This record gives sequence, structure tokens and C-alpha cells, in this order.
Amino acid sequence: MSDSAPPSPTVDARPPLRFEDCFWGVDSKDPTVGVRSLHAVFSQNLKEAEDLLSLVKCRIKLEEDDAARTSDVGRHFGFPPPPLPSGTPVSSLMEFEAKERKAMNRRSHVPAFAASTMTGTEVPEKRSLASHIASGFGSAAATLFAGAKETALVKQHAAAAEEEDVADALRDGSSLRPVTRMLVDQISSMSRIHRRHADTLTLAVASPLQAFIEQNRRTMNKKKAEVDAHCQRLQALAADIEVRKRAYMEKSKIAEDEVKKFRDDASKRAAAAARPGPIAVGSRYMEVGELHGLVSQLQQDVRTRSITTPVGLFDGAFIGSDLVDSVRKRFPALPVADARALCSEILSRRLISSVVGGITPDFEPAIPYQFGRALLKTGEFPHAKASRDAADVRAEYETAIRTAEHTRSALDFHITAYLVAAQKAETYRLSIVRDCLVALESTQLFAAQETLNLWTPPENTDQDDTSPLPLLPSPDPIQGVQCLARKHRTGHVRHHPFVFESYRDGRAPHQVFGIGLDELAAATTVPILRAEFNGDLRGGRVSGAMLGRHGAGVLVAVLKLFLVEGPGSLCSCDTYETMKILYSGDFDDFDATVRLKSVTSLLSTISKPHYETLKLFAAYLS
Repeated sequence: MSDSAPPSPTVDARPPLRFEDCFWGVDSKDPTVGVRSLHAVFSQNLKEAEDLLSLVKCRIKLEEDDAARTSDVGRHFGFPPPPLPSGTPVSSLMEFEAKERKAMNRRSHVPAFAASTMTGTEVPEKRSLASHIASGFGSAAATLFAGAKETALVKQHAAAAEEEDVADALRDGSSLRPVTRMLVDQISSMSRIHRRHADTLTLAVASPLQAFIEQNRRTMNKKKAEVDAHCQRLQALAADIEVRKRAYMEKSKIAEDEVKKFRDDASKRAAAAARPGPIAVGSRYMEVGELHGLVSQLQQDVRTRSITTPVGLFDGAFIGSDLVDSVRKRFPALPVADARALCSEILSRRLISSVVGGITPDFEPAIPYQFGRALLKTGEFPHAKASRDAADVRAEYETAIRTAEHTRSALDFHITAYLVAAQKAETYRLSIVRDCLVALESTQLFAAQETLNLWTPPENTDQDDTSPLPLLPSPDPIQGVQCLARKHRTGHVRHHPFVFESYRDGRAPHQVFGIGLDELAAATTVPILRAEFNGDLRGGRVSGAMLGRHGAGVLVAVLKLFLVEGPGSLCSCDTYETMKILYSGDFDDFDATVRLKSVTSLLSTISKPHYETLKLFAAYLS
């Protein structure tokens, strides 16, 4: 490899894209769109790796079959080496070893096919074979090759001894046994070459690919399942929040009406007690005392029942028409209109009260009433019960929001974990595929000469000059991941935060995170913000000195969280995609003034709070 340092990046070089910034949702309703899109791409890439693994396994099977067939031929025509005679002197052994070394040297230059009509080509010796293998796929394959070479030397040692003995026995040159022996040796050598080739492919190519596929499929499927589970749970919690919000608003409205009714009822009772004069009943007049006596009699005549209302259960209630019927029984000659007028007079003097709705001046026959002040079965006033119910529902609403926020944070965590793991897996996939392809080419050095001649690597204009072999074209890991991010990116929108909305005051006075800048600016003023900011914060006041105790990273993280939690982009979602296109690589050839004019036109369309905030940040960054 070259020792020259890589070129330094240019000043205006863009930072690399990160999956955790690119693969989110296109709106706040479903933040898992990017995860689903990326998981589909990752699954397709795993399928491509499996296809490559299948091809390598087919190649290994072919090498193993060739090794088995050539080994069978060698065993069928093989000759057992004759043993050395007993009592051989040491000088003869040394002479035998010298002959053996000469025979081994001769065999190292024997071509793959050595016949009278066929001439083989020797393997060129540019570098040592072990260094070629080590540069191709590491020391493991080099160790394997060294072991295979040692095994071959042992077998050549025995074959050389056998050949010398055969030559001594057949000095007349009339036997074909030496030629047959040479052919058998060549076939046996080819068998060992095929076997080493298959073992090397298994160790350096198939095993890493198999391990990567199994591990990352298991890991990424598990992380995807966690994202799906939290997304489903968040959807259920979001629906539950809407239900509890409606209940909170309804109960708050009921409590407000009951409190107003209770106050109006108290004032009208005081006015009725001070009202003098008789009451007209048809053609006659009734004194106040006589009216109270009539109400006591009607209280015994009217059939009462238990009536359930949104506030609670009322005992001793009756329908207005029942009171009209009881009055007419007491006064048979009284017309229905006069009977209803008498009931209205009883209602206006607060001798009866409606159990639902507000204080109505007119008597309604279809509305339930109670004698005296309305009282629940428990003996509690309706306004107290309604206020307590509203407080309970509010607490449930707040609890649901906290639970949903925790789940949303967990969903963001699992999505980020998936995206980070996916980027690492994609980078590792491209790296290991590149290494496996280099190893696949390097293993050709183990094959027979004819196999090397038949295997012709494709031309590659971008090959590395320092590599011993022409590389198969494979994607660069860094550039490949960036290309994947640019091509398949979905959006940057996360799930919208769950913000508590007060029945009276709305959202902004109680919340800062998760609210749009327009709403926040419309609901607050500088004095209010200053009063809130200078208020007590865990027993202390917010000041520059207190902020200075925190590192810049903490303040930047809080500011980033504030921007991320917002329901819209700082430069608004409508202009964000256009802004992104203007700063993409497609506009590199345009003049800077054209880009600046387009950006200025876009920024002029956003609202004033967004514009001023963006201007403030740009001033600090410039």
C-alpha cells in the first residue's frame, strides 16, 4: 500500500450524512417511515450478500468435487512407496536426502501439463505467494497456505523417494511406470490444489459472509421489532390521550356550569325570600305561607325517582310534567297553562331546582327537578362533585400525557439506535464484501495453472496499483453509505410532542417545548417571558452566572432539543425541502448569487418569529 497521506478535505466540503438525521418521518403522524424504508433497503442488501454467498458456496462445491474426483484418480493409479532396506548406513541416508532435494527442486518447475505435445506455463514469481495471500485477506489465509505448503512438501518428499527407487529398478528405460507416476503425481497435486482452494474460500470468503448475514439479520430484525412495538404502543396512547382530553374538557365545562348555577341559585334564593306579595293562581291569589304549604303537600304527592346525570346520581328527583299533574290534581279546575305558571313561580322562588343544566327562568316539563336545592345521593352539592370529577379527569389526562411522552422518547431512542446500527451494518457490509472479493481473487493463487488461465478477471480502470491482483469492482464503503442516505432518505420529522392543554389558558403559558414559535410568540410577551425566566427554578433564579456553570455542550443540547421538539422546522416545513435541494450537489454548478437570491426569496415567506429566530442563530454562526 502507498504510504502517502490521504488528501485533506476542502474548506467547503460537506459533512457526511448520518442515518439518524435522514431516515425519520415526512410528517409527525408516523416517524417510522424512514425506518421501514431503510429496513427494506437493508433486507435487499442482505439478499444480495446471500446471493454472493450462494455463488461462493457453489464455487466451493465445484472445487471440492474436483478435488474428490482427482483424488480418486490418484488413489486408483497410485503406487505405494517402497520401504528403505533395513541397516541402511548414514551416508546412504544423506545421499538419499540429497537426491530427494534435487527431485523436489525439479518438481517445483514441472508445468501443470507435461506431455510430449503439451507445454504448460509456469506461475510468475513477482512476490512471495504468502505475501500475496496475506495482502489479500489476512494472516489467517496465509497461515492456511503455509500449512498446505508444508503438507505438500511432505508428500513430495515421499514421492521423490519413490521415483528414485523406481528409476533404479527400471534402468533399461523400457517401462512406462515413470511416466504414469508423473501423471499420477500431477493429478494428486491438482487434487490438493483444489482442496486448498475450497478450504481457503470457506475460511476467507464464505465464513465471514455467513457470520455477517446471520448476525446482522438477527440484530436488525430485533431492533426493527422494538421500533414497531413502541410505535404501536404510542399510537394506542395517542388515541387514549384524545379520549381523556375530551373527557377533561367535558368535565371542566360541566364543573363550570355547576359552579355558575350554584352561585346564581344562592342569589335567586335570597331575592325570592325578600319578595313580598301574594301569588296569582288562576282567578284567586295565594299568600306566601299558603304557597309553602302547597309545596309541602306536592312533595308528598309527586312520584320521585333516581335520575343519573353527567354530574352523578340524584335521588328524590322528578320530571317537570309530574309536578304539573300533581298541581292539577290539587286544583282540578285549573288550566294547564295556569298550572305551569304556578310551577314557574315555585321555581323562581327556588322552592325546586333543576338537577341538570344552568339556572333557567322558565319551567320546562321535560327537565328533572328536585325539591329545595339540588343535592346528589351522597348528600354532596353537584358543583363540588363536578369540580372534583374535573380535577380527577385532569390528573388522568396529565398522567396519560406523561406516559405517552415516555413512550415517544423510547420510540425516538429505538429509532435512533436502529439507524445508527443500520449505518454501521451497511458500512461493515460494504467493507466485508470488498475484503471477500479481494480474498476471492487472492485464492486464485492456490489454483492450478490452467484454472488461473481460465479465470480472467474483468478489466477495472479504477484498480489499486498497489494490489497484487486486479480488483473486482466493488462499492466504496463510505461513498456507498452516503449514496444510500441520499437516495433513500425520507424526512426529518419526528412524532409531535404531547403537550398539556389547559381548559382556560390553552398551551403556551404552561409549555415551552413542543409548541410552535408562532403560537409561543402570540401567547406571550417580553415582560411575561422575563418574569417566567427570572422566577424560581429549583430554589434558585436563572442568571448568566448560573448558565455559565454549564458547559456549552449542555446549552447547545437544550437548544437543539427545543428545536427538535417543535412541531415544525425552523425555516418551516414548506420551505425546508426546497432549501435542502438548493444546498444539494445538483446546484454546485450554479452561481452563488443565484443560490443566495433563491434562499432570500424562500426566507421572506416564513413567519416573523421563525425569521427572527433563524436570523439570531445565523448571526451567532457567522
